[in-house]
Amino acid sequence: MRIEFNLDTVMSVSGEGVGIGLPASLHLSLPGCPWGELPGLLGEDSGRLETALASLLRDGRAFQTYAKSPNGVLLRYCGEVSGLHTSLTISRASAAEATLNADLMRVAELEAQVALLKSQRNASPVALFQVAATGALEPKNPSAHSMAGTSAARTALSGLFPAATDGPQQLRSPDGTHLGWVRLTQSREPDRSKIVHVEDIDQQVRVERALESFMTTLTETFAHLDSALAIFDRNRHLHLFNPALTDLFGLNPAQLAQRPSFREFLEALRGQRMLPEQSDFTQWRRKLTAAIERTGEEPFHEDWTLPSGQILRVTVRPHPRGAL
Repeated sequence: MRIEFNLDTVMSVSGEGVGIGLPASLHLSLPGCPWGELPGLLGEDSGRLETALASLLRDGRAFQTYAKSPNGVLLRYCGEVSGLHTSLTISRASAAEATLNADLMRVAELEAQVALLKSQRNASPVALFQVAATGALEPKNPSAHSMAGTSAARTALSGLFPAATDGPQQLRSPDGTHLGWVRLTQSREPDRSKIVHVEDIDQQVRVERALESFMTTLTETFAHLDSALAIFDRNRHLHLFNPALTDLFGLNPAQLAQRPSFREFLEALRGQRMLPEQSDFTQWRRKLTAAIERTGEEPFHEDWTLPSGQILRVTVRPHPRGAL
């Protein structure tokens, strides 16, 4: 089957596609396959075919391509220009063409996947290196090129391999100068090389060390307080305590260092008989917990009369970020 039309029979050619001026009553047919109007032949590949037709009509660029019809039949589309006549030939593809087209489609899918992986690799903020069996270091994405931008950094990175293990590693120049901290994740390739992801964690390490130093200073400051102090985080686990807490309640510091929950902390006090006697301990604990959770800007106060006759003043102060 051959359809011929000249440039004057085309309704429009635009960036949104090409419209082919065929009367609504026109029907095309292939042996054993009834077809409706020409646009119906384009099926799921209409965008690609319309682009090829637009190029044919605008630039006279001939094409041959394949596309499936709406009912899954593979068709061959050949567009040609001869003088002032533009022709489009549509025919059923042979079995060999169908096999070849299927192979080409799989190749195109693989190429698209490879292109996506390359795009993701290049966009990753984590540096990607390939380390050859000889130890040679090759940057594989922009982040890697940036990280190894100086000779000192490149030498320091090369010095990590092949002995480095996964996890945090310190980068040092040949003269011992600290260049930063990185986290390594490595995988071996069949050719005995290694693919290494190198994440810059220098800022993270600095923050963690500053926090650790601050907590040490805080603990040393609280150590001099006579009042017992317990700080629970937003998840209600013991985060910090001072020696007065263990002295007052007779608690084991090693157990407190395991960061018990608020409920477990109360159970430990109950075991030491350092809570007021209650006919229903579970109900009392629920009321206490609810009262603490309702604490606003004003601190919560409660006096505990212990079985020994000792009276303790308990004060709970909320922290803006959820700690107590």
